[in-house]
Amino acid sequence: MTTKKEHDFHAITGLLEYEDRGFKCRVVKIPHLGHLCGYVGLPESHKYFNKDMDAIDIYCHGGITYSEKEKDGLYWIGFDCAHAGDLVPGLVDFKISDLKNDSPEMMKALDLIEDTMGKLKFPEIIGTYKNLDYVKRELKEIVNQLVEEELD
Repeated sequence: MTTKKEHDFHAITGLLEYEDRGFKCRVVKIPHLGHLCGYVGLPESHKYFNKDMDAIDIYCHGGITYSEKEKDGLYWIGFDCAHAGDLVPGLVDFKISDLKNDSPEMMKALDLIEDTMGKLKFPEIIGTYKNLDYVKRELKEIVNQLVEEELD
């Protein structure tokens, strides 16, 4: 039997595209890691077109972490759900020991990380999975802010 939490990891594969208030929206599931990212395509007429992500005054989960003009002519801005407090499925079974090698410096650093992680409570490390509904709500909020910016 699949639990709700397990099911959320598989809610979307690859790419979902839709339109909201004239803006193209995209949700992508990152291969191997399994977390979701959300993007909104800006037309050339929008004031944030071709702006560096640090100059885009939009509030969203973790802030804008992507801004790039793509082949479709739109300038895509977006966010990811792989921040502190976010569960990234591909990292759930990650083991520090997988990184260990023959370098004494690396071994010492990894032992320190492993020791520190062992003292934390597991849910604090894992966080919560940001599912498709969550990402779509964030995209809606981004679109609302972009529409307000157009009206100013």
